[in-house]
Amino acid sequence: MGSTSASSDPGELTELNGMLFFRADNGGDGPELWKSDGTEAGTVRVRDISPGGRGSAPSSLRSAGGLLFFTADNGATGKEPWKSDGTEAGTVLLRDIKPGAATSYPDALVSVAEQVYFAASDGVVGSELWKSDGTPAGTVLVKDISTVGIYESSSSPYTLFPAGGRLFLRADDGIRGVELWKSEGTPASTVLVKDINPGREDSYPWDFARVGDTVYFSASDGTSRALWKSDGTEAGTVKVADVNPSYLLAVDNTLFFQASDATGGSELWKSDGTEAGTVRVRDITPGSAGSDPRPLTHAEGLLYFHVYTSSTGFQLWRSDGTEAGTTRVDPRVNYSTGAVAWNGGLALSAFVTGVGQELWWTDGTPEGTRLLADVWPGTGSSDVRDLTVVGDTLFFSAGDGQSGRELWSVEALTDTTPPTVTCPESFTAEAVGPQGTTVEYPPASATDDFPGSPAVSYSHPSGDVFPLGATTVTVTATDDAGHSAACTFTVTVSDTRAPDLSCPEDVEAEATSAEGATVEYSPASATDGVSTAHVAYSQASGTTFGLGVTSVTVTATDDAGNSASCAFNVTVSPPAPPSITCPTTVVAEATGADGATVTWPSATASGLEPVQVTYSRASGSRFPLGSSVITATARDALEQTASCDFSIVVRDTTPPGLTCPAAVMAEASGPQGATVEYPAATVSDTVSAPVTVHYTHASGTLFSLGETLVGIIATDAAGNSASCTVTITVRDTTPPQLGCPASVEVEAQSAEGAMYVPLTGAPPSDAVTRNPTVSSSYPGGTPFPLGTTEVTFTATDEAGNAGTCSFTVTVRDTTAPTLACPADVTVQAREATGIEVEYAEATTTDAVSTPSRAYSQASGTRFPVGTTPVTVTATDAAGNSASCEFHVTVQPPRGPTLVDPPQELGWGCSTGAGAPAGLGWGALLLLVWCNSRRRPARPRHGLDPAAR
Repeated sequence: MGSTSASSDPGELTELNGMLFFRADNGGDGPELWKSDGTEAGTVRVRDISPGGRGSAPSSLRSAGGLLFFTADNGATGKEPWKSDGTEAGTVLLRDIKPGAATSYPDALVSVAEQVYFAASDGVVGSELWKSDGTPAGTVLVKDISTVGIYESSSSPYTLFPAGGRLFLRADDGIRGVELWKSEGTPASTVLVKDINPGREDSYPWDFARVGDTVYFSASDGTSRALWKSDGTEAGTVKVADVNPSYLLAVDNTLFFQASDATGGSELWKSDGTEAGTVRVRDITPGSAGSDPRPLTHAEGLLYFHVYTSSTGFQLWRSDGTEAGTTRVDPRVNYSTGAVAWNGGLALSAFVTGVGQELWWTDGTPEGTRLLADVWPGTGSSDVRDLTVVGDTLFFSAGDGQSGRELWSVEALTDTTPPTVTCPESFTAEAVGPQGTTVEYPPASATDDFPGSPAVSYSHPSGDVFPLGATTVTVTATDDAGHSAACTFTVTVSDTRAPDLSCPEDVEAEATSAEGATVEYSPASATDGVSTAHVAYSQASGTTFGLGVTSVTVTATDDAGNSASCAFNVTVSPPAPPSITCPTTVVAEATGADGATVTWPSATASGLEPVQVTYSRASGSRFPLGSSVITATARDALEQTASCDFSIVVRDTTPPGLTCPAAVMAEASGPQGATVEYPAATVSDTVSAPVTVHYTHASGTLFSLGETLVGIIATDAAGNSASCTVTITVRDTTPPQLGCPASVEVEAQSAEGAMYVPLTGAPPSDAVTRNPTVSSSYPGGTPFPLGTTEVTFTATDEAGNAGTCSFTVTVRDTTAPTLACPADVTVQAREATGIEVEYAEATTTDAVSTPSRAYSQASGTRFPVGTTPVTVTATDAAGNSASCEFHVTVQPPRGPTLVDPPQELGWGCSTGAGAPAGLGWGALLLLVWCNSRRRPARPRHGLDPAAR
């Protein structure tokens, strides 16, 4: 695009709608926006945004919603957001966010749901989050996150990361520090997710990666930098593990990253989102140094990453997430400056010694790693950059050493040719069993014209068991396009080994007749690892072998005809003199003083039949006590003899007959026990008399309380002894003697009865227990209630025997209450019939019960004129009573003044207290009438009416 030696320096390669867009400088117009369909004619400038050779320097190219978004400077508005649909007319400024020549510094463009989000500054609110849908009206500030202060303040929304239909970002609202935010394109949805490091301090989240709907990142909560995850909610934003991660990269459902812990240096780790599932994949460089892995990209489910060691420098590795699947890709490939998944593998810019920095392709194996394009031939480096895939075409920038840095492309070609496969040579293997043998053979070689190693399969895998005979192995090689080629080779398994044969040991036999002897020998041992070994003998076992030595030949033949042979000797010797074996010494028990009748087993004899055996003394004879020698003689048919001796020993080992007396039980006569006599034991012996008897505790001696085991031993003259035991039990079953006091009658002292009751009685006594324990059925310190109480005294000795006696305590109340009558009462009657008189209560007391009181005339009743005696009787609960008497005197009422009949009578009402004698009826009627008009109040008892 530029001159021959100058570079167009293409960069920012981005795919849109099957077309490649990029920034390039044609050497006259400056860096502008270009596009390419992969052909020279189809590689054109889209628009000269800043005419005059200065160039608009497009950057941050992002495709979204079928449009290309980028930033550019047209020379008049400063660097602002632009869009393009691939045409000159459709390449326009979206909005002059910071009006005039000043730039808004749009940065960090990311695509979310057919829109782009970016950071920009309008000169008013500072650097904040913006978005665009491709229209000027739709290019707006999303939210002024930082509103602190009166001057322009920036939230600095960097590290924009799309996840599904929303955006995660790192921002500072000026209050809570740099924290994790999210946005769905509206001010309301642009919110702090969580204040991870509470307060003004920063958690500074970075290194975002997405697995499903979960975003992973590195952040610090103020204690340490750790692995975090978030589902977009505060509750769902949590620390995963304290491992200080970096270089986070998701491969399918696995998160890979570099981390270190207390056990080692920086290594490759992975996480499934749980603390337990956050583990080191492989300790590539054991110890504290670490391998410093840096995830690069992924392809076909494999992670590709760089490893650095001090000894080898940079290396390219791959991992499937397992320790075994984490390996170096190819020892030739060192550092890679860029890589992209393409054509079923990974296209990468890699440095290889002797080749330089060129374009390579790998499927993750050394065999599948090859140079794709040596743009700068030889050892020079084309420094391949910006690898971008558009359809089947891989675009990149590189320098060939002649044209400067330009745009290059590689097509993914169609594979129509089958691979080439070469089989190993046919060969023969020795069988090791009936099934054949396990055969391993060298692998077939397979090559293909296209990248990738063909898959090789075998009809009979190496290491399988191959049967006897010839087996054809078919090898099939299949490339990534599905084309296959095959070859065959033959594996022949044969049996050429003779059986293993072992003859029995030589056999020696003794003739059983003049012809010799029938001899049986052990079979030969014959084995064959492949087939059955058939064994044949020159003379069969169990046949008659003549006197002397006979050689027997054994031949073993397998199914393949392989044979082996061996031989052994059978020697038949003349008959030997007879042999005889006496029985062992016979020991018999004496049945009487004269010994015992003894029989013994027959001696065993062998020799040329018939063989007869005789004894110096017949079996079944009577033998005395002691030892006797018997001689046994064997005689064969040739009158050859042999003899042996054995002994007859008669002994007395039978102990005497001993019968112990029956157990004896005696009553203790004192604390020491009792003197006990028991019957003598009975003894007998038929062989060795006399028999002596010994007692461990003599009869007629003192036996202590409890059981005493008396041992009895009977010994005969031969020293045989027998023993038995008899149990003597001395027990105390007699209860103590005690004398109770006589029954007692006492006077009650209170309502509870009587506390103090005099008791006298004899103390308890016991022949065995010195001081028996005495208890009472009535508890001490408790008063005896009214009535009769039976008291039982119990005396218990140490053996638990108890003696009792009883008596009664009768508490009665025979004391009359104490009674005091009130004083005599004198009152003045108002009427001639008397007056109601009330008097004081009599007082009474009783130590036992509350007495009742009875009056001969009740208080408050009418007492006649004159003196009335009142008798008071007090009776307690026991019926005891006391009485006293007091008097109630009622004086007659005072009448009117009486006059003699001749005198003139007055008819007024008199207030006099008396009436004259001889008062006429008229005067009496008048008195009654006057009194009825002036009826006085009833006088209270004990009050003199005259005092009123």
